[in-house]
Amino acid sequence: MSTRETSYLPDFFRVYTSSNTKANVLSFADVKALYEITYQLQQSFPVHLPDRDKVSYRRDKLYVADFSEAIVAVTKAYTKAEKVRAQAA
Repeated sequence: MSTRETSYLPDFFRVYTSSNTKANVLSFADVKALYEITYQLQQSFPVHLPDRDKVSYRRDKLYVADFSEAIVAVTKAYTKAEKVRAQAA
């Protein structure tokens, strides 16, 4: 499965999304480049934002955070070829 849908995740960055899945993946490395992250063995990954912590809790083999409060606008992602054609126009 692939997607071209993107959204802006407040406090983070633009992410790929899909309305056809129950979950989306957030890159640990990309988040770590912005914020300090601590690991609580087999329990959670708190991301230390400037004004609060955003915590991903362990659920089975995944760490899950609830971003449902984040209001995001879904926009179309463009391929490199589409960008080149738009610039040429």
